[in-house]
Amino acid sequence: MKPLKMFLPVALMSLIILGLGACGGGEDEVAIGDQQTDRQEAMAELDRELEQIDKKLQQVSERIENAAGEADAELEKTYAELKDRRQAIAGSMDELQNATEDRWNAAHRDLKNSLKEFSGDVEEAWKDLGM
Repeated sequence: MKPLKMFLPVALMSLIILGLGACGGGEDEVAIGDQQTDRQEAMAELDRELEQIDKKLQQVSERIENAAGEADAELEKTYAELKDRRQAIAGSMDELQNATEDRWNAAHRDLKNSLKEFSGDVEEAWKDLGM
């Protein structure tokens, strides 16, 4: 009878430990959910930044349409280059959206740097137009 008395507490303790271990999976799900939320928020922030740059780029385009003379050709060339870079940034946004976990941080950092540089160049074009 003694072996049975010792077996029950050990068996119950094992079940409790196993049960608690199974509950830990929910923490991983929460961490993954938090990570996805963080990514979505970061993407939304990048979208907002890009939207502001796009507004200024549109104003540059409108100003170029109204420009005349030799400056017009140079401004159109600059604008064409900016549009090409904008397309490249759109591709980078798509890549970031689909990046694996191990690549996401580096891709996000690279895109933020590209956006900062692009924003500066759009701002410079804006100033060159006397805006």
